[in-house]
Amino acid sequence: MEVTVSVATSIDGFLSHLKPERLYLSNEADLKEVHELRAASDAILVGAETLRLDNPQLTVRFANLHRRNPTRIVLTHSGNLPLELCFFDKQVDSLIVCPSGIDSIKVETWRSSV
Repeated sequence: MEVTVSVATSIDGFLSHLKPERLYLSNEADLKEVHELRAASDAILVGAETLRLDNPQLTVRFANLHRRNPTRIVLTHSGNLPLELCFFDKQVDSLIVCPSGIDSIKVETWRSSV
């Protein structure tokens, strides 16, 4: 099994900021490399807070790359994931990973809408 981690931080070590607008820490070359990694991956993992704050598509979007999108996986403790997120757009297989004691209605609502 091979695991690839892609992380961008600011010069002072931050991954994000508290402002409502998205903080971009990468340039065009970095983004192309991220999409190349996605195209070569079976799955992409994201945390629920990143999903809620940034609403990333987590898909391969560079035209010259093979268009195979990885399965999207989100880790959530609460299950509080708004259905308006790109994660639920039905373009790509998406999985929710959560504790076994979570309110099953939230997960079932999502499953029944796919």
